[in-house]
Amino acid sequence: MQYKDVETFLEVVRTRNITRTAEHLYISQSTVSNRIKSLEEEIGCQLVIRARGYRTVQLTRQGEEFVQVAVKWKELFEETARLTSSSIALRIATNESTYYSWIAPFLHEFFQHHPSEKVTVQICDSEHVYTLIERNQIDFGFASFESSRENLISCCIDRQPLCVIQYAEHPGPERPLHPRELETDKEIRFTGGYFASMNAWHERWFGLERSSPLEINTSYGVLPLMRGTDYWAICPLGVARKLYQEMPLQIYLLEESPEDWQVYMLKRQQAKADSKNICSEFESEFLHYIEQSKSGNSPDGKQKGE
Repeated sequence: MQYKDVETFLEVVRTRNITRTAEHLYISQSTVSNRIKSLEEEIGCQLVIRARGYRTVQLTRQGEEFVQVAVKWKELFEETARLTSSSIALRIATNESTYYSWIAPFLHEFFQHHPSEKVTVQICDSEHVYTLIERNQIDFGFASFESSRENLISCCIDRQPLCVIQYAEHPGPERPLHPRELETDKEIRFTGGYFASMNAWHERWFGLERSSPLEINTSYGVLPLMRGTDYWAICPLGVARKLYQEMPLQIYLLEESPEDWQVYMLKRQQAKADSKNICSEFESEFLHYIEQSKSGNSPDGKQKGE
């Protein structure tokens, strides 16, 4: 199998959208389709359902079963490439919302000061982030929940209130909303992260027996499901404001809300000897970047808006 074919398939699985996959990988939509077709021909079965008129990509049964195989294959390929590489790469795994909120903006700044460094980033669910760092396959992980694991250090780098988003052709200012005002059968449940109090909150307001009719593990994947509908979803406020830039959404500030969404930075107690320098530089500069951003200053010390 070709690495680019597997990488493209996994990005399609994550975004469920050919157009967004092409944008994220900086390739054309036809290249995305050709890579998927090439992978299907090599495996000998159809992985993706190609249906006209549907923006959201659907997987076949074989496609769903192949996802975990593709993930493992990609991890082994990347680990082998790192072992044979002459340069030391900083390895990061993060949940999607943290990538867009913190990691990507920081890396833009980081490479301006360290143009010769090499960084690899994996976007995955928080539980898988823990798995990767326990296997020593990454140097830093970013997850939406804290879990005590042997030989791991974690610290909270961000916390945000959870809010409700809903499609609106002409959205107004952010406004409060009580859970009693929500139609329980209209929720799209975002399962990409683990929120410690979310299950208890759902049980309190919607009952034990109630389950969401739609579930998806990527925040951006919520958008095509919402467009033109009255479905709603709960997500961190920072994520909601980024999604608002992609599609007109009404943002509701929840009264009686769950506990704040939190992000934890994870690292091993002992870094690899050959990567200590780059790990130390990354950690120091990243934490400084967050501190400056939260204080209202840009990383160069200027006030935001100057």
